[in-house]
Amino acid sequence: DAYVDQNGRGHEATIEQYGKGNDATIEQHGKNQVASITQECDSEDNTVVIDQTSGHGDVCVTCPEPCKDCGDYNGPKSGPKDGHNDDRISERSVRAFSHGNGYGANVATVDQDGKHNDAEIVQKGKGNEAVIDQDGKYNDAKIDQNGKGNYAEITQDGRGNDADIEQDGTDNTAYIDQDGYYNTSNIKQGGECNYASTNQTGSNQWSDITQCGKNLSACVTQSNGSRW
Repeated sequence: DAYVDQNGRGHEATIEQYGKGNDATIEQHGKNQVASITQECDSEDNTVVIDQTSGHGDVCVTCPEPCKDCGDYNGPKSGPKDGHNDDRISERSVRAFSHGNGYGANVATVDQDGKHNDAEIVQKGKGNEAVIDQDGKYNDAKIDQNGKGNYAEITQDGRGNDADIEQDGTDNTAYIDQDGYYNTSNIKQGGECNYASTNQTGSNQWSDITQCGKNLSACVTQSNGSRW
């Protein structure tokens, strides 16, 4: 199923689905929002939701590769092999790319309120869930999941924050919460059953967590001033 709800002016929404049982929703309010969702041929039972409000929104374009199960496919036939075209059209972007490898059940949600925010979610595998919630200006968030049963959540409120979560494995959990200005946080997990969280308030904070193994736990809390 595919749903698009637009309220305002100058919006553009694109949904391309080629698998089975996929759900996609785009909600746009305000003006000049652009959103694109691509779910490829061998993805099943995936769910993607994009909610855009206010600001002046623009997009990162996704270009899916055709495959034999798509039938008569007349869409883009060029671009990188992973289905991404990173040419930025303008200032604010949302991209959700779900590739279930035949297993399905990935869930991705993006909610942005403000101006010039950039969000990207890439999921490959089974049973992964990713959430990005941005409120403010010039924030950048990216979640990349490969495996099964992983959960990642990024929440940003402020200006100029940058957050990146990369998960490769099974049943890993990662949270990043940023409230302030020009904070940077990176979490990279490989293995299984790992937990990581970063909470930043204030300005000019920097955090980097890397986990490789099993049943690892790491928590970072930063507030006020500049901390590196």
